[in-house]
Amino acid sequence: MRDFPNIEKSGFRPREYVGYANGVWRIRKRSGKQGWRADQGAHVICGTTLADISQQLANIAARHRAAAVCASLPNPWAAQ
Repeated sequence: MRDFPNIEKSGFRPREYVGYANGVWRIRKRSGKQGWRADQGAHVICGTTLADISQQLANIAARHRAAAVCASLPNPWAAQ
């Protein structure tokens, strides 16, 4: 497996990986189909390769960081 900054092999479940982006994602090979599936509760992403999943997780993490930065900025419309 290539090294991905946000995916590692699961130490507890064989043939599964763990992804990190705004929480922990469970990554498995799609049964009976080509590609991979990552889920975090009700959130699901699919990709043909682990590289696809890694990129999607990176995009999710970037959106989360951007939202956190926006939330930390002062509101110009708030009453002072």
